[in-house]
Amino acid sequence: MKYYHGSNKANLNHLKPFVSEHEKAYVYFSTNPVLAALYCVHVLERPLNWFPYGFDEKGRVVYEEYYENALMDVYAGQKGYLYVCEDIQGYNPTGMKDVFVSEHEERIIEVIEIEDMGSWFMEKVKEGELVLHKYEEMSPEALRWILHSIEEEFLKYHLEETSQAAQFYISRFPQLLFGKEIETERLRLRKWRKEDVNDLYEYACDAEVGPMAGWKPHESIEESAQIIELFIRQKEWAIELKENHKVIGSIGFHQPKIKKNRSLELGYVLSKNYWGQGLMSEAVKQVCTFAFERLHQEALFICCFDDNVRSARVAEKCGFQYYKYLEKAYHRYDGIDLDEHVFILTKKA
Repeated sequence: MKYYHGSNKANLNHLKPFVSEHEKAYVYFSTNPVLAALYCVHVLERPLNWFPYGFDEKGRVVYEEYYENALMDVYAGQKGYLYVCEDIQGYNPTGMKDVFVSEHEERIIEVIEIEDMGSWFMEKVKEGELVLHKYEEMSPEALRWILHSIEEEFLKYHLEETSQAAQFYISRFPQLLFGKEIETERLRLRKWRKEDVNDLYEYACDAEVGPMAGWKPHESIEESAQIIELFIRQKEWAIELKENHKVIGSIGFHQPKIKKNRSLELGYVLSKNYWGQGLMSEAVKQVCTFAFERLHQEALFICCFDDNVRSARVAEKCGFQYYKYLEKAYHRYDGIDLDEHVFILTKKA
């Protein structure tokens, strides 16, 4: 029987036991080359690990994407090596399918060199040897559990925001830090509260406000209360005016229409009573700094409709560059398909 060991190290002749999270020196093997290959790339240092896999009823390896495009984000362009051994002095202490360990140095009989791990895994998906559960297929309950588990790791291992592990987590799960208050000279960006309902309704019922952002004017206080419940669950800040603690708008992140690793789309709306005072530019600049410095994002997008000149002006004032024109990209509540102009701001090296 052949036993496979995945590694990112080249030119090995023997495999020697090493201490891992189990605090005992082992060489790890699998009789399944796909499972072993997952370990060719380590994005987190031990004792942390990032190998979100399981097995289906047919015994195939199932890789679960905990965030969008996770498999390719981790493996695309990475080189790996599958070292093959036979007749190892191994056993299975965990009971996990296809997993073996050896406490002895083992001789390598063959090396399988993989130039691009991402492409290799996608071939295995096509061949039916690997099952890929895309991020879009994950249930909200599963995603909540994942986020909770990561939050527990932050506490357990006392991860600092500047550490390599924290940067990996936060850049892929910006909601870990979302909810942190952001202050500007005149504004406080904070979580929404149920008692903000009157302030929200006051500007959201205006026929000139919502449609510019793609949503219909609110028709009642009750509707605004429902939207606040949604805001509380999403990545959306209330924009509070410091001088009187009045909520005058909202700003938040969304999944971008343009596919780009570690990127977010920024959306915002402001009460008509406060247009033309530079308040939204003030908020956007601070949120962009937060996204780049604290959430470790690489790019931010702003999208606006043809007639939303004010939003385009905010984007330009905050350093965004014109990027792309999307024809009929937004299906509005009234059934109209609207074109969008896309602006981009990238992180400075």
